[in-house]
Amino acid sequence: MKIGMNLLLWTDHPTAEQHVALFQRIKSWGFDGVEIPVDSLGDEEVHSLAGCLDDLQLQRTTISALDAATADPSSPDPHLRRAAVEQLKRSVQNTRAIGADLMCGPLFQGL
Repeated sequence: MKIGMNLLLWTDHPTAEQHVALFQRIKSWGFDGVEIPVDSLGDEEVHSLAGCLDDLQLQRTTISALDAATADPSSPDPHLRRAAVEQLKRSVQNTRAIGADLMCGPLFQGL
């Protein structure tokens, strides 16, 4: 079994530059990896995070959550449903780019 730490305890927008010391502490505490919120990350941030976590040999999973006001796959409003699909596509792309094999939710509705 492997155990990771969810970064939402500290931030919803992690960056390698701002959080490398945190990643080092998480590694020193004995965790195998981190769970990264990827909804708002840009391409450069994703690649920078991936490199930092590779250097520290920390595994990763990702998390995505939907804001019901802007993206809700269960909404009767087609614009909110479309926005949810687009956000989830970006999150899946970020998940792959950051080197994770698993993205967690909640994905079934907007919060």
